[in-house]
Amino acid sequence: MNKIAEEIFDTAVNPEQIPINDESRKKLDALTPYWLTYKLEGGEPISWVIVIPTTKDLMTKFLAKEITEKELMNLTRQDSIFDALYLCSAITVPEHRGQGLAISLLKEAINNFHLGEGFALFAWPTTEDGFKIVNRLEADLNKKILIRN
Repeated sequence: MNKIAEEIFDTAVNPEQIPINDESRKKLDALTPYWLTYKLEGGEPISWVIVIPTTKDLMTKFLAKEITEKELMNLTRQDSIFDALYLCSAITVPEHRGQGLAISLLKEAINNFHLGEGFALFAWPTTEDGFKIVNRLEADLNKKILIRN
């Protein structure tokens, strides 16, 4: 999963993005056990999503480009009252795309948090497929997903 994600997002050379490494996994594990949701086929991952619970204050700063994605993760504290959920990434291997796996996994991940009615969802889609997923998810959930441009 790490290799595929790195090929797509190239976080090793982009200091604004969350790096794909052990340190990030430890930070995300400390925030929540629900940050990663995935589907396997034949013991191999075919689709996975990463979500990060955070606060609306940090979400607003991220959407306004006052903080980076990496800072969003690092500034989110374990003891925060989470009222926002960052839909960080959704990856499906090419041969399984178009089956709705990412949408299904994102819904599962969102439901894991049992967030209150006033919670916010936000994303930073960087591909055409990412925008399609956000639009479909908005329609399915009947909930606005805020976008970082």
